[in-house]
Amino acid sequence: MPGGQVDIWGGCAPLCPNTNKPKPLKLHDCHRGAVVYKPEPKTEGLDVQEGVDLGKLVDGGGGKKSFPVCSLNKGGFMAFRCVNGHVIRKQIGCTKEYCPECGEKWGLLHQRTYFRGVDKMMVMHRINEEMSAEKGRKIGVGYWVITLPKQLRDIGKKDLSFIQDYVLKYFEKKYSNGVSRWHWCGEDGERWHPHLNILHVGGEWAKPELLEKKKNRVRFQLLRAFVSLEMKKRKKEMYLDMREKWKIWNVDEGGLYKQFKENYYRGIRKKIKKEIVEMVNVPVEKWVVNYKYKYEKGRVKHLWRYVSRPTWRKFSTYINERVKGYRNVRWWGVWTDPDEKDNPVIAMDKMKCPLCGSHVHVCTELGFIAEREFRERDDYIHVGGGIYIANWKFKPVPI
Repeated sequence: MPGGQVDIWGGCAPLCPNTNKPKPLKLHDCHRGAVVYKPEPKTEGLDVQEGVDLGKLVDGGGGKKSFPVCSLNKGGFMAFRCVNGHVIRKQIGCTKEYCPECGEKWGLLHQRTYFRGVDKMMVMHRINEEMSAEKGRKIGVGYWVITLPKQLRDIGKKDLSFIQDYVLKYFEKKYSNGVSRWHWCGEDGERWHPHLNILHVGGEWAKPELLEKKKNRVRFQLLRAFVSLEMKKRKKEMYLDMREKWKIWNVDEGGLYKQFKENYYRGIRKKIKKEIVEMVNVPVEKWVVNYKYKYEKGRVKHLWRYVSRPTWRKFSTYINERVKGYRNVRWWGVWTDPDEKDNPVIAMDKMKCPLCGSHVHVCTELGFIAEREFRERDDYIHVGGGIYIANWKFKPVPI
């Protein structure tokens, strides 16, 4: 191959001993034969193209050169490049909520969660605009905050998942699109205070009496979720008890087993419901459930930015045992595919270039770079979510 040039796969393609050219690989047609100039870690004096057009991508880092390096796994920046020569670096970190660097406000984890969901929030906003034009009144994104009673918070990961799914059944029947996400802690970032955030289409203003009725429906849905959870735990015990009582009832009274089974479980459900209400010691109508709605585009984005923020700021073994590996964000509804060119995080999740949409691969020539070395560079621009694009690119050679 010509001096100073490498194949697009960073020298990984095997060379033919006769032609000294890369052997044909089973790749997409646009990848075959692409050749670029090999840059050094610093690009002064090299034949590269300057002035990369970032298009609609906007700096999402608040003017930062980079996020702080992750102290839990000694993170850094991995290099990628596409077939058109664009160079992208992706920050690597632990992305844990309690990490002092990754979990900070508008930090690496916060931005990636935000960017992965903001396009769907805009879909919800467009649905609300269509509904507003059809009904002739303002309709926006409804926002519910459902706080678990203090006496019922000592539950594990599977129980949290069950409660979340059960509560969402009510919203999925009423609203076509939405999302839910837990906040694990309060403002202090340390105390276990799980509360479920739910965003959905079709939110609008309601009279206080009607709003209170809606809140009561959500409260009783939460109560039914805890009753069903307790019945699930007692399933084997209840079945054995029911069989013993059936033998006595069948001999003495006679009757159908199906009818007896329904009556038995109905009685158990009422008993568990009474136990839960007595344990909480607060009427169900006074359980903490809050609601509001936003219909402006900017406020909808800000609402998702608030919901997507990390809340668990200080490590605790008690919390870690309950939420480790939990799939927190859950969407429902029909969604359109986001435009990767406008969303750098989704583009890199799909291994596509945020600028041109072509496939990207790991650039072995540039490799992994540490935080200290990266901070000395001034030729990368942050476009959000820990994604940095170089203001230069490899110069492609015509095929």
